Amino acid sequence: VPIHRDRAACVADWRAAMAACHTAAVPSANVPPVQFRDPKAEDLEVIVTGCYRGGGGTYKRQASNLYVHGCARIAYVEELSLWCLMADVRPDSDIMVNRSILGLDPEWEGPQLLYICRGDPTTGAWE
Repeated sequence: VPIHRDRAACVADWRAAMAACHTAAVPSANVPPVQFRDPKAEDLEVIVTGCYRGGGGTYKRQASNLYVHGCARIAYVEELSLWCLMADVRPDSDIMVNRSILGLDPEWEGPQLLYICRGDPTTGAWE
């Protein structure tokens, strides 16, 4: 189990990760504001092909803004105004390398922000 971090530390790390990702890639100008829509599905079927393939599977709805699958969760994070796929895992080698490349603490233990969605998690584009 990774080290427990308070919410403020997690949000600060997630903001830094998002900023680093946007700096490393071609930044998109004038990203439209996120429109939060409460998905009606009780379960979400997720296929993950990126760095955290363990995140794929059936996510069970725990609340209107939270779906859980093992140590992974899809949650609407108010502070970011985004739906996020994160996992409570220690950083594995892929996550450590990616964090290091982005100039982030490669050994950060806490909820790992893996993907964000700018829109409805059931139909929006995950990045």
